[in-house]
Amino acid sequence: MTSARSLTPPGKGAEEPLVALLSQRLDPLTAAATRALIDAGERRAAALQQLQQVATALSRTVDEEVILSEVARALARGMDDARVMVLEVQGDPPTLTARVHLGPTGDLPLLSIPHNAPALAEGLLSGSAQRLSRDHEGDVSALDHLQQFVGSVDAVLVAPMMQGRKLLGALVAYGPSRDAFEVESAEFAMTLAATAGAALRTARLYAESERERRQSDAMAEVARAAGESLRVTEVQRLILRHAMALLRAEGACISVRDGEYLNIEAASGACDVLAGVVLPLKGSLAGKVVESGEAVISNTVTTEPDVNPRTLQLVALRQTVIVPLRTVRGTVGTLGVMNREPGFDASDARILQRLADQVAVAIVNARLFADIQESTREWQSTFDAIGVGMAVVNDEGRVLRCNVRARQLAGDETTFGLLGRSFYQAVLGREAPEGDDPVKSAISDGSRLRARCLHADGERWFDIVAVPHLDSGAVITFELVGATASG
Repeated sequence: MTSARSLTPPGKGAEEPLVALLSQRLDPLTAAATRALIDAGERRAAALQQLQQVATALSRTVDEEVILSEVARALARGMDDARVMVLEVQGDPPTLTARVHLGPTGDLPLLSIPHNAPALAEGLLSGSAQRLSRDHEGDVSALDHLQQFVGSVDAVLVAPMMQGRKLLGALVAYGPSRDAFEVESAEFAMTLAATAGAALRTARLYAESERERRQSDAMAEVARAAGESLRVTEVQRLILRHAMALLRAEGACISVRDGEYLNIEAASGACDVLAGVVLPLKGSLAGKVVESGEAVISNTVTTEPDVNPRTLQLVALRQTVIVPLRTVRGTVGTLGVMNREPGFDASDARILQRLADQVAVAIVNARLFADIQESTREWQSTFDAIGVGMAVVNDEGRVLRCNVRARQLAGDETTFGLLGRSFYQAVLGREAPEGDDPVKSAISDGSRLRARCLHADGERWFDIVAVPHLDSGAVITFELVGATASG
């Protein structure tokens, strides 16, 4: 008979203490690993929630300042006690300028860092997040270089903001902890940078469309003013105001050529003191523009060989863009704006040239109007100097124009006493004479006729000659020939 003990596998009793021991050892490790996975999952969930909140906030605004502020705060919340910066690429040569700089207790001073700073360069060039720490010997010199700008730093995380292949800037987190910014932080920063880049692209497209709309509105207003106004000073003031607003410049001025000199006829803003200044064509930037017919853009005016020293004495000129006032007869002057941060570029010159074309139109119109006025004055002076009465009448025989002698003969003090009245009523005080009618013959038949007509008072005789006008009506000359003359 087989006993129950013989059914137990050999050695099992010896293994039970080992299993129990292993279980005791593995349970804490399994629990720790599980806890670590849960913590990592919770951190990732929190990061995703935070990214979702940021994306929602950014989708509601096209204000670049608000976007950068939201991104900086989100980065600061995701990096514990680290200090964070949102850097933008500016200038030539390019620098990284902090648009936002936050610390654990609030805002920090804004600063600029060279574009090729070793601590940032690799991340910016690679387009991916880059972490440096003093635990890595090769990073120490780069961190020492960065420390010159931001103060004490033992670790830094750089995530570039891209628009396609174009670098817009970077998100930077830095702090005194050498073990900060591990893989999860890098992933969070890189996702946030991508979100910020897309939001900035949308904001800048909107800003550009708004700028184009403002330009179109300004051009329409300027074109309307240039076409309607014959007062060039009004158009000049309007254009200076729009030039400063569209280009965000501190001052603007317009100069007009007068022989070998340029007269600054209008100035506004920081250029106001230049109004009335005369510049030589040789030895001034404006003169260079007039002679070449090409725009001049300078962001280092004080080093320009052609700049006029007197201009630098009157205004603190740092940057300028000057464009020619072009007409079919050549360049008649210049339109220029001065001082802006950042400096001017070719797109600013194109905008300013469009405004300058309207100034040129206004100047040409004003000069034509002045010439017409001068010719009119000369003609009127000649017309009034004629020693016999002269009047121009329409097809109905009503007076359109008359000279001084005509008013004297008609006994009226002003021109308005004759204008619009029948010639015979105004001069003879009665209707057209019976018999020969010079005015009727000139208007109806196109013939020249002379007649002597008696005034309604029965005492004065007028010698009247009427000839047809080239357009319509007639030109009449008349003179008093005495009270006793017979017909």
